[in-house]
Amino acid sequence: MLTHPHRFAAVCMVLIMGACQTAGDDVATDTAPAPAPAVTAGPVQSSETVPAAAIGEFAGYWLGTTAPRGEVLREATVIVEPRPEDAFTITWKNFSAADDGSGMVLRERTLSFAPTEDAGVWRAESSGDPLETYSSWATMQGTTLNIDVVAVGASGTLERQSYHRTVSGDEMALVYTRQRDGSDDLVIEGSLLRLSED
Repeated sequence: MLTHPHRFAAVCMVLIMGACQTAGDDVATDTAPAPAPAVTAGPVQSSETVPAAAIGEFAGYWLGTTAPRGEVLREATVIVEPRPEDAFTITWKNFSAADDGSGMVLRERTLSFAPTEDAGVWRAESSGDPLETYSSWATMQGTTLNIDVVAVGASGTLERQSYHRTVSGDEMALVYTRQRDGSDDLVIEGSLLRLSED
């Protein structure tokens, strides 16, 4: 649970983010995106040994840092909002200094998921043909929520981005992997804490 000064700092960060220059990280069909499973991106727990978590265990506002391995930390937030009938919406943001030193760059993505007929599997409500836009789905394995996004670029290059978020109480560990044509070209790890509503 965060103390009052920490909550104040978190609010300040959100205000700063609102003023940042927005640079979307959507998966595009013609360029390399910035918000993938032939990927083993981290210790994803087996649902055979760990009871599957409920979406409610991920609910709330999460604040922390992420970074490509060996690079500078980025501030990050995640908001998970459970909806009726086991649906949910997730928003994730990160911001960092612009490459040209002109200020801060904000990257943000929101996806809403509806359950499928298979337990522990959701389809993004905006999911479509990966040749035209992108396809996205979510799965639950133990205490890990996996979100995958796939798109095909104009040159036919397949890009897949995977987010593995594992919760333990009020702590969340993130492992993000981006693949292009089957090869990992970016791995990001992060650690976040759930903000208290008090």
